[in-house]
Amino acid sequence: MCIFATVLQKSDILPAKLLKEHNLSITRIRLELLNLMLKSEVALSPAELSFQLNTECDRVTLYRNLKAFVEKGIVHQIFVDNHESKYVLPERNNGTGENEIEHIHFKCVRCNVVKCLHNYPVIPVELPEGFVKLETNYVIFGLCNACSKKAKLSGNQLLNH
Repeated sequence: MCIFATVLQKSDILPAKLLKEHNLSITRIRLELLNLMLKSEVALSPAELSFQLNTECDRVTLYRNLKAFVEKGIVHQIFVDNHESKYVLPERNNGTGENEIEHIHFKCVRCNVVKCLHNYPVIPVELPEGFVKLETNYVIFGLCNACSKKAKLSGNQLLNH
């Protein structure tokens, strides 16, 4: 375990209460999206969320709701590259109740899973005078534990994806 370990947990607030606290209307699609993210151990793309939804939802509605969640601070958007974002409910620090968003992300280049690595904080960078940091987005690309084991078992080169 990392020496920077913090006791974190996904929000234990019910989705309806979370929406109400952030002044968002309670709709079936919003409840279902939040429930999917609560149950997921990894960040999900809009396509992955759409595939798992039981409720009919067009692309515009899905993106509008994800944007509202991000703007209200309910959901953390991870910019994986120029063409892909994934979404996750942020972990909360049990001590402060604050969302933990300053951390490293890991994307597996084989299975495309994106995980938040909360026990590995982003080391602060001193910016030049006049520069103001709004957010840090730190993504490491590599092979996850499962994919690296498969690659070793099959004798494949690790980076041959």
